Amino acid sequence: MVINKIMKNYILYVVLGFTLLSCKTDKKSTSSDLANTVVIDSIKAESIEEQEKPKSLKEKLIGKIYRKAYEIPEFEKYSSGGFLIGSTFNNEHIVNGKEYTVKIINGINDELLYLVLNEVHTVNNDGKARFKIIDLIELGEFTQNLTQEQMDKLDIFSDVLLNNERAPELIALAEYEEAEVLTKVHKVWRANRKTGKFEEVKDISGITVVNEDF
Repeated sequence: MVINKIMKNYILYVVLGFTLLSCKTDKKSTSSDLANTVVIDSIKAESIEEQEKPKSLKEKLIGKIYRKAYEIPEFEKYSSGGFLIGSTFNNEHIVNGKEYTVKIINGINDELLYLVLNEVHTVNNDGKARFKIIDLIELGEFTQNLTQEQMDKLDIFSDVLLNNERAPELIALAEYEEAEVLTKVHKVWRANRKTGKFEEVKDISGITVVNEDF
């Protein structure tokens, strides 16, 4: 009787031990599964976020080919002007066998909106050039702190001097003055034809602009 009782108790302890071990394993497995699910859900959320993030204007337009600016839907309501980068003297305007232009997009009220760097992509049999957008600057962020008086005189200039020497790739955001040389320069970029990018010029202390209209 005593032996049977001991055996019963032993079997009971063994069964109880297996049950507790099984519960611990299940809990560990559940925690691990939950952690994995959280990680997977996090990755999914990030992926969806990346997909839903709207593209900037620059991201939308890089690589677009056009002949006239109004063919680009984002520019169709605006006016535009532009210039060839570099002098045609001795083919200085050609870099790595290509020509480059800068297009200036003005808003409905003639405010400066965008600078567009173009690669002359193709010239069809009709003799009309096509342009490929390779970089873009939104000018609003550089003019928002200016007064209305400054804004009225503001323009983009391509005949830029660096320490009194012409620098064909430099483009200046400056105020018009009744003078031969303009000195109220707010911002300068290099239209780097080798990299195909606009690069901000940090030090503009030695930069002035030739006033071609004076």
